[in-house]
Amino acid sequence: MGIILKQGLRNTVISYLGILIGFVNVIVVQPFCLSTEEIGLVRLLFSFSSILAIFIPLGFASVTTKFFPHFRNKENGDNGYFGLLLIFLTIGYTATVLIISIFKSWIQSKYQADSVLFNEYFNFVYVQSFFLAFGSLLMAYSFSHFKTTFPIFSNEIIVRIATIIGVILYFKSFISLTSLITFLAIIYIAQTIILLFYIRLNTKISIKINWQIVRDIGLSNIIIYALLVTIGAISNLGMKYIDSMMLGSYLNLTAVGIFSIMAFIPTVIEAPLVAIEKIASPKISNAWAENDMRLIADIYHKSSRYMLILGGLFVVGITTNLPLLLSLLPEKFSTGINVAYILSMGAVFNMLTGLNTSIIFNSNNYKIGIVFLIFTLFIGVILNIVLIPNYGMEGAAIATVSASMAYNLFKFIYIKYKYNLQPLNFDTLKIIAIILISFFATYFLPNFLAPVLQMVFNALVTTITFGILIYASNIIPEFHDKIPFLKANRRGR
Repeated sequence: MGIILKQGLRNTVISYLGILIGFVNVIVVQPFCLSTEEIGLVRLLFSFSSILAIFIPLGFASVTTKFFPHFRNKENGDNGYFGLLLIFLTIGYTATVLIISIFKSWIQSKYQADSVLFNEYFNFVYVQSFFLAFGSLLMAYSFSHFKTTFPIFSNEIIVRIATIIGVILYFKSFISLTSLITFLAIIYIAQTIILLFYIRLNTKISIKINWQIVRDIGLSNIIIYALLVTIGAISNLGMKYIDSMMLGSYLNLTAVGIFSIMAFIPTVIEAPLVAIEKIASPKISNAWAENDMRLIADIYHKSSRYMLILGGLFVVGITTNLPLLLSLLPEKFSTGINVAYILSMGAVFNMLTGLNTSIIFNSNNYKIGIVFLIFTLFIGVILNIVLIPNYGMEGAAIATVSASMAYNLFKFIYIKYKYNLQPLNFDTLKIIAIILISFFATYFLPNFLAPVLQMVFNALVTTITFGILIYASNIIPEFHDKIPFLKANRRGR
């Protein structure tokens, strides 16, 4: 867990720096530089491209995490695994383009009434989806070499800074809307090229595939796993983007724009999960290969504890400062405040249940995880169909959170039943109590400063209260032992 914690913390810092930049982009730059319809257009194009980017590599990002240990060999370029990656990418993209071209007219008809701009720029998804898919494969390949920091930096920092630059150029009328959409696609092309150079510098790439290893594993096993994981990944991504896609169909791009701004806010809560999962998944895969249940249990327990602490701190900061934050934005965005509250609660629950996805999908029982995903996506779609017409954006948020919580409950129960593992203990109750105490300590503070200063003051109160309570409860003894000041105080007790 030491390497995971070290890289996980480093990746978390990068992720939060990226979220800070993303905050500037989504909460400050876009609301003032783009109309809500234009924000909705950008969000819808990215959502659709992201869905296609799951089809294209045929699940090979997950295949890499699971099967790469069998190919690992620094001396001969990992037995040509990169060549296998390129084969799946080529086949997947060809098939995806063919399918989308066949159904293009039907897809566009769903957005003809209220989201005309999406149809006008639809062809951009062909380019953007390919490079999103290629980039995801390159990141998975890099992660399997335990090189996580730079790929995350490129995704969280470089891409977001470039996006801000593009939006500002459009706002200043240096480029047209078409040029902005083109610019956003070029960002992912550039990211892919940068990742290729990074991998080439840090690993020995070979496209000469060692087919004997493929035969030993079983090509059919790889293909079946890839296809099943693709179905699961589509369901997983569908859970993330189905709300905005269905809002664009049922309502309009303005609703999508407001929803996307509100949906960004809870990503702060889940940043530690994303950061730790990227380095922990290869470790869990290796642990399964070595049947090291003790390590898996340790990762499961500690991931839940660390992530609930960080997620709890940020959910308190978000929920207590959100009205102040929205008071700084154009008034129309205040209509989405309940969306941010609802999605934040779902994010905390996701953190509470730890790295259950990595545990299931890297085991031999990954098929049950795919069944859970498909069933959960079905629940999400039905709930969106029922709730959006009646409750609008709040209905989409409730549908998303309900589906997400159901998915996490399914995984939690299965891991407990199948492996007798679960991450919760008395420390979990302590952390929840600390979250509640910190919330009420900040919630009842009087507003006596300007909004920005008041948010800073509230954040300081939350952080100090939270930090003191975490330290006093001794929930993270590892940090007491590693930080000299805390270690000395602990010994003096």
